[in-house]
Amino acid sequence: MIDAFVLDGEVESAKSMGTKKPIWVDVSGPQKPDLERLKQAFPLHQLTLEDVSKTGNRVKLEHFDEYAYIILYGIRQGKKEPETFQLNFILGKGFLITVHSEAIESFESLKKDRKKMKSMLSKGPDLLMHHLIDMEIDSYFPMLESIEDQIDSLEEEVYESTDHKPLGRLFRLKRQLLTIRRKAGPQKDVMMILSHNSSPFISERATAYYRDVYDHIIRINESIDDYREILSNTLEVHLSMVSNRMNEVMKALTVVATIMLPLTLVTSIYGMNLNIPESHFDFTYYIVLSVMFAIAVAMIVYFRGKRWV
Repeated sequence: MIDAFVLDGEVESAKSMGTKKPIWVDVSGPQKPDLERLKQAFPLHQLTLEDVSKTGNRVKLEHFDEYAYIILYGIRQGKKEPETFQLNFILGKGFLITVHSEAIESFESLKKDRKKMKSMLSKGPDLLMHHLIDMEIDSYFPMLESIEDQIDSLEEEVYESTDHKPLGRLFRLKRQLLTIRRKAGPQKDVMMILSHNSSPFISERATAYYRDVYDHIIRINESIDDYREILSNTLEVHLSMVSNRMNEVMKALTVVATIMLPLTLVTSIYGMNLNIPESHFDFTYYIVLSVMFAIAVAMIVYFRGKRWV
């Protein structure tokens, strides 16, 4: 579906999209007829039309004679995990084309606010594009705050328990951060170019606004790196705690086995089917038990003296 807007309202037909007035054309769920209408109204390269019709493309910025083609990624909460989605921006002199596979809440909100949209268009398509990008980049922050809360909860759980239940959540969070990092990382390079007046389609007054978005991208990437490091440290702490717990168990078992060794020796001697010299005493059984008890106590005292237990 194609929605086209100029300063004085909505464009009704594909033929009128070629107007010299500043225009914003938003295409949601592009079909082949929609792309043909764009090709008729704007000087778009065939490679650009192929890219906007596909999803999963890498983040990039390409300059053509008549326009700049930019691919970025927004983020939204999916059923279980955050999901990223492709945003296509085609910025030329006097026009902005946005293409995406599904309706985007921030875009739809702006299209409903005609007064605000008219104000944005009057400032130029480059500032309108900044506004759209800025809204989508800012949507990363609530998602990262949610992940940060989950990390804090996970840390408390890891420090209080040595079982393996937190590991599933930990690896799921690491996977989410990696997915976001793959999209947010390359966007930093694109926004750096746009913020340094390196594009002929970005006016000098607009570069300051793009620098602000670039700062946001830097913060997002730094937060992602920090969270990944925290998760890695949490995993190391968890493995260390499990290892220490296992060492404590092994130490306890070793102490028990070591104490039982001489006692087993004594009982095996007196359990032999031979004539033991002490067997004629009436209290031999109690004497042997006392000796075994004394050996056990002496070994425990010795272990404590060496700080082994």
